[in-house]
Parts: sequence; structure tokens; C-alpha cells
Amino acid sequence: MDNKSARSEKFETEEVRELAEKLDRELEDYILNLEKRSSNEAWPEDRWQEEMEKHPFFMTKVPEDGEIPPLLQGLQELKFSPEENTPEAVYQRRAYKEDGNYHYKLKKYRIAILCYTEGIKQRSNDVELNGHLYNNRAAAHYFLGNYRSCYNDCKCAVRILPLYPKATSRLAQVCFKLGLYEECISNCDLLTLENEPENKEILELRKAATKKKEKECAERRNNLLEKKIAIENKKILAAIKERKIKLVDQSVKENEELGLSNDLLAKKVHFCGERLVWPVLLLYPEYETSDIIENFHEDHTFEEELSEIFSNFADWDVDHKYSVNTISVYYENEKNIKSINLSATLGAVLVGKEVENGMPSFLVLLKDSATEKKLLKR
Repeated sequence: MDNKSARSEKFETEEVRELAEKLDRELEDYILNLEKRSSNEAWPEDRWQEEMEKHPFFMTKVPEDGEIPPLLQGLQELKFSPEENTPEAVYQRRAYKEDGNYHYKLKKYRIAILCYTEGIKQRSNDVELNGHLYNNRAAAHYFLGNYRSCYNDCKCAVRILPLYPKATSRLAQVCFKLGLYEECISNCDLLTLENEPENKEILELRKAATKKKEKECAERRNNLLEKKIAIENKKILAAIKERKIKLVDQSVKENEELGLSNDLLAKKVHFCGERLVWPVLLLYPEYETSDIIENFHEDHTFEEELSEIFSNFADWDVDHKYSVNTISVYYENEKNIKSINLSATLGAVLVGKEVENGMPSFLVLLKDSATEKKLLKR
């Protein structure tokens, strides 16, 4: 440092010292004058705060005329002025942080944020102080509901001070608020692993985040499954329309008309390759009972499917009358009854037909039985 710079620095230091001494003298004189006042000059009890605020040391607001007293201006310059303080000196006294903490305790979070922000702008070399400023500003943002700003400040704080429990705890809390449950859990684990293994608040937060995450994953799976089903249903409806088959039951939605379940059970109409497989209802009017062929491929014949059905006699067929050779199959709608050729495929029979509730139904009767004759006569 040359002689000129040294003299300049010494001069500036002397100026600051002289201003500080002047402020001390003025405050001392002010207090002494109060002691010399007569009882008649004493402040009324209801005006003591008003009188106190006339002195720059105790002012809480700028005078109405906008004129800042020289003493108050001097105080501000001593504390904040770049001409009187280097950025590092401001940080060393932690002025901005202290002001921010003061307003934070009074729940004046917006003013606290301004103080912390000014402190951050100084770009101090004090790593610990920088981390605290970001953490404190994050806390103020949190109580204002500025969760995204809080999250960003927490990330800065833990990046500066990786093992900072307060910032990590706040980060876990705000992650929960933002629905970042995986990150919330990881920060809770970091806290319990490194610092607070028995912290009940953090353990409860982790438990809540885990439940939310599981629920979110389940909802995501359900949404994907619903989309898959919707695509499958659309494809099936197009195939049914292409085969000139009409679904009857306008009181329900299309996917319910098809009888499709979420897990695409075999009892519902579905694809086998590019071919349709139907659930088919068989009605036995003579015994007032029914049966279901769960997977009737549209390319299979009635003879193939019924042979398997009657390979073992049903409990209700006590006389063992029903077999492929002794039965007739009919398709019935509101207008007429039509006999089905057992050598025909299901797909061929359904062309141009109406299907109720996604399940074709057919009547099965014994040939030349009284029930068949009565049905045909009707």
C-alpha cells in the first residue's frame, strides 16, 4: 500500500470514529437534559412514546415533512452505507441478518425477506452467513405461503451448507407442500440418518409423505389403466361396428355396454389377436335355468362349443337328454325366433344381429319337445 492510500484510509477511519463519538455525546446530552427538566416540563404519561420518537435513536418512522435528521442519517450510513462500509464489514456485523430476524420475530415476513435479500446481494465470503440468510429467507417465504420461493432458497442453503439441519428440515416440509413426496422422504431420511434419528416431527412427516406417494402412484397406475381400457374399448367398438353388430342398451355407457372390467377378465368381450371372443348366455326354458360360455371365439362353431358343454351331463339334466344331437338352438329378438345351424360360427350368426349388454344369448331346447313346439307356435 502506498503512502497516499494509507493516509486516505486513516482519514476515513478517523471520520467514522469522530461521527460515532459525536453520536455518543449527543445521546448523553439528550439524557442529561431530561434529568434537568422541572416537573412542569416532564412528559405527560400518555405522550412519553411520542416524545421519545423525536430522537433519532428511537425513531420508528420518517418524519411527516420527509426530512431525515442528520443524526439519523449518520446512523444509517454507519450501518449500511457502501461509502462507510465494505460489503465484508456489513456482513461481519450481520446487520441485514439481524434486521431480518427482528422483523421475522414480529411476523413481518415481507420486510424480513427484503432484509435478507439485501444481505444476500452483498455476496459475502462468509459461507455460514450466506447459508443462514438463504435459510432465513426461506422460512419467511414459507410462512407467507410462497412455497416455490421457499423451496429455491432451501436448495441454495443446503448447497452452501450441506449439513445444515434447519434448511434440510424446511426443505422436507416445503417439498411435502409442493407434492414432491420422493424428495421430501429423502430429506427426512438425511435428517434422521445424520442428525435427528428420533425426531418425531420428521418421522411423522416422512410417514405422511410415504402415504401420499403411494396414493399418487396408485392414482397414476389407475389413470394409465383407464387410458389403456379406453383405447381397448374404442378398438373393440370399431370391430363390432365393422361386423354390423348392434349393441342394445342405450341407458349405459359404451364401455359398460361392452361389459368390460378394469382387469379385462375373460368373461368380457375382448380380442384374441384381431378376432373377438364373446361371453355367450345359453338359456334352457324347459328347466328355467341358464349357462355361460365365457370365451366363445367368433370363429368357433356352435357344435364345437356345445359338444364341450354337454360332454358332462348337467345336474339339472337328470334324464341325460341334452346332447349336441338332441338339441335345437334359437336366436330370439322382439320380432321373431330364428333357428341356428350348429355348424355355423358365432361370428357368422351375429352379423346384423342385436346384442344386449355385450353378451349374445341363445335358447337351447330339446328337438320336438313340447316346450319347443310351444315356443315356435308363439
